[in-house]
Amino acid sequence: MAKQIDVRPRYWRRAVVGILVLLAVTTALAGRSTPPEKKRPGSSRSDQSTTTVDLIEVLPTAPTPSVPPPGLSPVDYQAQLSTSADLVNAALGQIAAGTIHEELASAVANSAGIARTAAGQLATLVPPVGAAHAHEKLVATLSQFADALTVLDRAVQSKQLCAGSSVLASLSNLAEYEALRMAIAELAAIDTTQGFHWGEPLPSPVPMPDRSLANGQLILDESSPGEGWLEIDNGTEHDAVIILAQGQGVVMSVYASAANKTTMEGIGDGTYDLYWTAGTDWDTQLSSFTRDCQFRRFDEPAEYVTTVGEYEMEITGYSIGLQPRVGGNADTSQVDPDVFPR
Repeated sequence: MAKQIDVRPRYWRRAVVGILVLLAVTTALAGRSTPPEKKRPGSSRSDQSTTTVDLIEVLPTAPTPSVPPPGLSPVDYQAQLSTSADLVNAALGQIAAGTIHEELASAVANSAGIARTAAGQLATLVPPVGAAHAHEKLVATLSQFADALTVLDRAVQSKQLCAGSSVLASLSNLAEYEALRMAIAELAAIDTTQGFHWGEPLPSPVPMPDRSLANGQLILDESSPGEGWLEIDNGTEHDAVIILAQGQGVVMSVYASAANKTTMEGIGDGTYDLYWTAGTDWDTQLSSFTRDCQFRRFDEPAEYVTTVGEYEMEITGYSIGLQPRVGGNADTSQVDPDVFPR
């Protein structure tokens, strides 16, 4: 039985293992034979059966080269940068405006989330030619900036930071802030007509504020004239402000420097709640310390009564110490900073 084989090689840039598909046509069934056909008269050809087998090489389709998506136009890219920067800067502005503890904590946490979202959105962009490296750096440093804000949020929660001014000053002195400043500057320095700008350049680091008043300085006096007095011994390592209040209204307050004593005089008759706050960096506008804050109240009110006799006058006075002592006779409790009288 004769076989005709047609092998047709194909050549490709890469070595390809061909898949051979065998196409066969046979006239014989397995286990059976076909009876020989009778010779026709006059025929000199011998009876034969011919089977043709073609071996065809099947090759895979060549892969299509991936083409990177086109980058944004400079105008569209700058628009995306501006939108991102506006959102983050608006969030940081809310930190500066935070005036009570709950508002401040919310503003810092919100800023962290917005910065993280902005970094994620920028990561999806394909920048114009020549801006890829600076763009990647911006995305990375903005993400790290968001992480730094999360750390500062915890500092606000623990009252290490108590005002927007100290939060932003702390932020400006972190390595993540400086890295973002450099990334923004690198983006602006790209060799184009105007460069690319992620908002305005971030300001230079700000020194941590450390404001204070003189020991014994009267901050507020709205009491009726009187003869009562309050001696204060601030044996702590932080400055303090002592407040006489009625309800949520401050009647009189005085500044007591760390490790110093002072006396509040001229207190009118009445019953007063006695509060004190201590910390670092007294912000007169906020009537609060901005770092390392604590807010407390003496559990027992102070009652001032003046009695005038024929020959003498009895007046009321108290002496308090802010440093806890063994054997002390006045209990204090923490106060929510958002309801602390100011």
